Amino acid sequence: MDRFTKAFNEKGKPLLILDEFKFRKCTISKNGIKWRCTIKSCTSNFLCDVSETVLLKSNFDHNHEASSNINRQIVANSLKRKAIDQVTTRPLKLIRNEVESSALDLTLNDVHSIGRSVYRTRRKALPPLPKNVTEVHTALNNLDTNTYKELKNGIALNEKC
Repeated sequence: MDRFTKAFNEKGKPLLILDEFKFRKCTISKNGIKWRCTIKSCTSNFLCDVSETVLLKSNFDHNHEASSNINRQIVANSLKRKAIDQVTTRPLKLIRNEVESSALDLTLNDVHSIGRSVYRTRRKALPPLPKNVTEVHTALNNLDTNTYKELKNGIALNEKC
């Protein structure tokens, strides 16, 4: 199965890409793993062994055109995962490193849409900023912080004004 590319979809589930068509994992049985096209109306599917090395059965009759922006989707999904995993790294730096490392022909619009999706993903993963002082204290109380209140000269971090 050298012609397959492994990737992940927007929800983090595995995908196999063959000839610009995406396949999702459908069922796992003792015979092998069944993969089907990600387009619900398409009946294309194949069966491979559990190690995903041998193709056992195949039906590659697609009733739609191949996707033209799979490379952009792969880059965007990997950057979204990195944006959540590497919280301290700036999103622009993540995007720049990924674009430089991958030899893809991305347009400026592709880079901008990837950037927007990375920032949107990071905003969803991080808590919202507090609007007033009481929300700050509530957030600090909910936060699991280590303080030195046990010590005689310790600092109390959450003293209300």
